[in-house]
Amino acid sequence: MDVQQLSFRTELGDAGLRLDQVCASRLAPLSRTRVKALVQKGSILVDGRPSTPSFRVSPGQTVTVEMPAPLAETIEPWSTNLSIVFEDEHLAVIDKPPGLSMHPGPGHPNRTLVNALVHRWPDWHTLGPDSRLGLVHRLDMDTSGLVVVARTAAAQVKLQRQFSQRTVGKSYTTLLDGWLEPQSGTVDVPLGRHPRWHQRQAAFPAGSAVAGIRIRDALTDFKVSRYLVSRPPGLQHPFSLTDLRLHTGRTHQIRVHMAWLGFPVVGDRVYGLTKPRLHMTRQFLHASRLSFDHPCTGEHMTFQSDLPGDLAGPLAGLAPAD
Repeated sequence: MDVQQLSFRTELGDAGLRLDQVCASRLAPLSRTRVKALVQKGSILVDGRPSTPSFRVSPGQTVTVEMPAPLAETIEPWSTNLSIVFEDEHLAVIDKPPGLSMHPGPGHPNRTLVNALVHRWPDWHTLGPDSRLGLVHRLDMDTSGLVVVARTAAAQVKLQRQFSQRTVGKSYTTLLDGWLEPQSGTVDVPLGRHPRWHQRQAAFPAGSAVAGIRIRDALTDFKVSRYLVSRPPGLQHPFSLTDLRLHTGRTHQIRVHMAWLGFPVVGDRVYGLTKPRLHMTRQFLHASRLSFDHPCTGEHMTFQSDLPGDLAGPLAGLAPAD
């Protein structure tokens, strides 16, 4: 049987958590029960030594996992029109439309970006055995905009390194509910899984950590480009067209950070209003700018994307604030 060996270092947010809990969060979709079995079998080591599922980890420890290699998945090709911004033999930059999931998963077994790329590049499946293939970062299904995808294993490794070292420039355009003040600043608030609603993320400012929840640092720069109001008839409602830059890439980071400030993303039914303003059918969030070094030539590359029609239309219906 083929086996694969993985390793990772525990972080500050892992301090005091059980080994099986930390491993389950890092090795998804492995269940905690499966992780416990691997620990008890001696297939998970902490700093090179066997351990127990209940062992409480400390930051900076090396966890090594040996487990059977996953079987190759069959990715069904899907023919659809993709907006390819740039493409060479090493990578591609795609302008992802809203409503498109990045890869197959529960509720989205096919008709994802990966399925579309397998149709475009039939030999792309050789990059790896799982449904994420050459993906090096992701956008939420209802977030539109720029995403870079590796076409070779070498490009994938080098792009992943840039993301982990936080040298990739990732900028977004959003419309916030209300007039955000101050006009510019940085949100430096860690994020982690919500203690009650596990499908959501939550902000954990200093001193608010909850036992058993792994929190990770999250940093978002923001700058309001325009203060806007809705047009008559009816009461004028304030909005902030805002540019954001991510230094980290946590799940739902922008949406949680803006909601934590009290200015949720317009159209966000999870962290904002359940009845969206401007008749939005998704969150007003667009990955508008992406920059990185080409993994093979070293050339610094920058790409930009205009707002799609479903965002530009509602925006055009707003008026400048006095």
